[in-house]
Amino acid sequence: MNLKTLTGPSIHALLAEARSLFGDDVVLLESHPARDGQPARIVVMADQPAPAKQPRPAPATVPALALVEASVPEEEATTAPRPAGFGYRKTALLREEAAPASERFSRPTPRSASGTAGNLDDVRRPPAGRGRLFASGTPGTAPTSPADLSRLTDRLETRLGALEERLSRFEHHLGNAFVGMAHRWMGTPLYGHLLGKGLRPRTLTRLFERLTQDGFDPDDEASRLQWAAAHALRDLLNVTGPRTCATTQLFIGPSGSGKTALQLKLARNTRYLGRHQTTVIVIRPESEEELAYACPVELYRRFGLSVQSVGTPDEMEAAMERARRFSHLLIDTPSMPVRPDAARSFLARLHELTAPLAPLQVHLVLNASSVMDGFTKAFLERLPLRPDTLALTHMDEVQDPGRVAEALLALRLPVQFISEGPAVYEALRSYTPTWLVERIFEMNIVRHTQAPSAWDLL
Repeated sequence: MNLKTLTGPSIHALLAEARSLFGDDVVLLESHPARDGQPARIVVMADQPAPAKQPRPAPATVPALALVEASVPEEEATTAPRPAGFGYRKTALLREEAAPASERFSRPTPRSASGTAGNLDDVRRPPAGRGRLFASGTPGTAPTSPADLSRLTDRLETRLGALEERLSRFEHHLGNAFVGMAHRWMGTPLYGHLLGKGLRPRTLTRLFERLTQDGFDPDDEASRLQWAAAHALRDLLNVTGPRTCATTQLFIGPSGSGKTALQLKLARNTRYLGRHQTTVIVIRPESEEELAYACPVELYRRFGLSVQSVGTPDEMEAAMERARRFSHLLIDTPSMPVRPDAARSFLARLHELTAPLAPLQVHLVLNASSVMDGFTKAFLERLPLRPDTLALTHMDEVQDPGRVAEALLALRLPVQFISEGPAVYEALRSYTPTWLVERIFEMNIVRHTQAPSAWDLL
């Protein structure tokens, strides 16, 4: 790989020049628009310069090519696809297009200087070199037998497999930044900024295609494009949430997601349930001897909350009788496995314990800084106890908020709570798509300090 720096009047002109000089498979690493009298500048990564077009072979080589083609049946020669060359640019293996079938047997055999017909060995052959995919066999022979053709097919498949693996490694090393040069927005600073924040090229393509449909152009003013892109991303992230809050709420999530800390903040924060009578029921795991389980009952009591621990349907029924005098009930659960079969078994047990509770609002709690990639919409739809909303914790530790946006676009669930920091009374806030867009674009659109509309009904 080589790094090339080009300067010129505009970024688009430089991209076109880079494609003509180094081929279509160059990758843009840096782009700087023209300003203050300085020309535009880009830095690209290229494999090697595009090979110059070579002239057609001398007429003496044409009969040899015709003889090789003549040995293949006409029906097979007309239907078999032309193999692609070994390289990014898919250069044709044969420099000469195959002649029509009617001409393959009509071409004269090359003659020597004395006028007599020459042998095939006398025909000058092109020198072996890097441009040849397969090594030539015995001079004067052509791979026409079924065994030879089978070996050639195996070699071709091996080479194509190696090429595919090489391209996969190339994309992996670039961190999914290997995007086609046909994308007219990728040269803008805004595209690079959003890519660095964690948004994937597929999402950016969808986002900027929407801007194009709305009449925006890459050459528009940078601030105008930023506001338009922020508005479009906010619309993509907008998912309608529940308009009312159930009095009984169940919290599930994998290990380290922060379910217990979130419920403590929710129960003690005066903008949420801190002004109401709230109790907590802790569901014990099937085996309390698990090393990863730490019973949170004493932690709830330390913060002045009424708490009960249950493990069977009978204990749940008795706990619900004692909790009737409270206005809100929060249910804490053990860590949910992330493997699909174990997660379904775990949630089936929770569904059995909470079956008498209605209405029941289920929150999926996820650690925004680490464990979000393993959860997909298809995974959640196959669970016996499906979550209604999301709650994101550890948001203060997130370095690339675009990755959080990608997870929300994949799950398509409304987000109800955001937890930032360890403070119990101040580290809980409401979520809106605008707040996340502000983090991604590093801009202040509007300040949000109030609880969501659903909590205004409490």
